[in-house]
Amino acid sequence: MECQDAKYVFIPYNPDFHWVLVVIKPRKMIVHYLDPMHHKPCEDLKNIVNM
Repeated sequence: MECQDAKYVFIPYNPDFHWVLVVIKPRKMIVHYLDPMHHKPCEDLKNIVNM
C-alpha cells in the first residue's frame, strides 16, 4: 500500500518524554497534531511536515 492510498497515517511521536500522535491525511494533505497536554508542535516536526 502506498502512503497516498491510505486514508490516514498514524505516527506516534515522543518529544521530551511525552507521547503525542501525529495523524496525516495524505489525500487531503492535512496533518493533525494530537497532544493531551496541549503543547505546541516542536520546530523539528514542523520542518518535516512542511517539506
